[in-house]
Amino acid sequence: MQLKQRVKKERSGRRTVKRLHVQKGGENWVVIDDEARRNEWATAFAADPSWAGMYDTLVSNPRPEPTTDDGKEKAVTQYVNAVMRQDELFDMAIRIIRKSLGIADNEPDILTKVASIEGRKKEMLEYLKDVHRIVSFNVMNNAGTKFNSIETDASESLASLLLYPARASNIFIQAISTIAVQLKNDANAPLKQTVTDNPIIKRIQADHFKAYADSLAFLKTARQLRDGFFIGQEIDPFRKILASSRDASSVEGDFWEKFVGKLRDLIKAPDNAQIESILGNPGTYVDINIPTIPKGTKSYSSISESWANITAAVVASYVKSVGNWDAIEFVKSFKRTPPAAEITNNMLKVFNNPVGGINVSRYIPNYTMLNSKIFGEEGLTLRRLYKQFNSYVVNYMLELAYMIQKMEPSVKAAVASTP
Repeated sequence: MQLKQRVKKERSGRRTVKRLHVQKGGENWVVIDDEARRNEWATAFAADPSWAGMYDTLVSNPRPEPTTDDGKEKAVTQYVNAVMRQDELFDMAIRIIRKSLGIADNEPDILTKVASIEGRKKEMLEYLKDVHRIVSFNVMNNAGTKFNSIETDASESLASLLLYPARASNIFIQAISTIAVQLKNDANAPLKQTVTDNPIIKRIQADHFKAYADSLAFLKTARQLRDGFFIGQEIDPFRKILASSRDASSVEGDFWEKFVGKLRDLIKAPDNAQIESILGNPGTYVDINIPTIPKGTKSYSSISESWANITAAVVASYVKSVGNWDAIEFVKSFKRTPPAAEITNNMLKVFNNPVGGINVSRYIPNYTMLNSKIFGEEGLTLRRLYKQFNSYVVNYMLELAYMIQKMEPSVKAAVASTP
């Protein structure tokens, strides 16, 4: 499978935060505490019909506290949509920054205004922090993340971010999505052939995928790949998870080889039983609890294997699907119908980190939404998702499923046009 570089002007930005204020609307909702910024977001949301009606739930201060079942279901569905489409929120943030700085959408204007805009870097980066506030609703430390680098690295400037807006988007997820779409639509892809069962061919394919992701990062950002599986993941652990033991590294994550091996197994299987063993099925729960760094018996190799399995299961679900991919329908496959007693107090460990009476666990929206139906689907709630997966694994799967859907038409067309 020959991967083709897809490059376009992208405006996006992403940022984590050191300390966020919490507001009414649920214990873990985070406020955008500047009225002028909220007004800019209101204008941006109003200009895009696909975000219609989401401003009140995601941005307004105070956010309305849902009291009815319909209101709660609407709020949780809007939150899940925001997680799925977080890179589009970063696109909005970059557009707002350009507008605020009076910069047209072309390179010369940026270059001629470098001196005047750099003094406003801290102010403008708040819009990138706002995306994290909207998507994650949490208080967290940003040390070691690529967003911390954007803010503090001497080689990073506001001008460089605007010239390379993809530095703040998730190139890794874009690369995985491109791989998925080309694999589904290329009848001659090696992963569909028995030749890939050969260990040597698996390593070659792993190197090919790794090279594609790395080159896409350099092409779009002029930087090494430094994203993460989820918003705010630290750069160093992410790189160690991806690192190949064949590169004379002391860390043996070997993500790409594990991803290729598992993906090949799932694709050649005659049914979806192996996928369900990873993701679960309507009658069963799985327990995926991936630590962010090695703990106890967990090494970077085992952490990498967990991420590779999750990634392969999502990609294989797409490759084995019929027709165009619908991310929402994929998310609906996570609905569960166990007895009520089986879901009582599930995943309480997610909420066991109170600080001053405020829950600061990662990626948990307010409690009023936990038991509300997502997309109106009975049996599909955040509580049931968190029973199975770390919240940041949920974050990753939602964004990956949507990115595949978003990129499918253009990548599929590129595959079809190749002799």
